Amino acid sequence: ELLAPSMSVYFEGEQGIDAGGLSRDWFDSVARALVDSAALNRFRFSVLAALPSGAVVPRPVAPGKHEVEELRALFAIGRFLALAVLRERPLPLLLAPTTCKHLLLEPLNLEDLR
Repeated sequence: ELLAPSMSVYFEGEQGIDAGGLSRDWFDSVARALVDSAALNRFRFSVLAALPSGAVVPRPVAPGKHEVEELRALFAIGRFLALAVLRERPLPLLLAPTTCKHLLLEPLNLEDLR
């Protein structure tokens, strides 16, 4: 249920049957929007930050009135990434090495933070 066991993508106002191309386009569009929002910080808050390398990292969630909203947004991004892995959809999204190590439960060291 959390990872949409059956999924079909349809774009409003467009004709098309999802035989793989529409879902590929949807994954690509969502990933690009995440990267753009991190780079441009165009929304009220962005839960991702862009590094000079172009990689994205999650922003720390500060306690406060937007804490729950930010945590939900991070959870949604995690579900999106998991769905892309499950559906074997490459994304135009570069995660920072420290983020990758954290997701893989690998220990970080000082060299990782340079």
